[in-house]
Amino acid sequence: MASGVQLNFAVDLHLVSLWTRSDPEVPESGQARVALEIPGGRELTIRDVPIDLTKTRFQRQLMHMTAFPLRGEGFYWWVIRQNRNGRWLRVARVPVDVRLSWPSQPPPP
Repeated sequence: MASGVQLNFAVDLHLVSLWTRSDPEVPESGQARVALEIPGGRELTIRDVPIDLTKTRFQRQLMHMTAFPLRGEGFYWWVIRQNRNGRWLRVARVPVDVRLSWPSQPPPP
């Protein structure tokens, strides 16, 4: 794959995060951000999501993706950030190791 080229690789991916109150008895809300760190360290913001813990102690966020922005081999990292007082702090980081290979022979008919 040529340097700087991006392919949107078709996937059926579900990224799940679970949020809980800082103090179980105190309702709160906030903002989370899901990003993908590509090989080389650059982050692509995927989506900002509201976190509402005013009525329940836990909230599960489910994000469904149908395309993965492939920019070659290497480690990609799902990065979850939380907005705390105007600063986006990383609260989770999950690796995805991407390796590309091509079959040496075509599959049999």
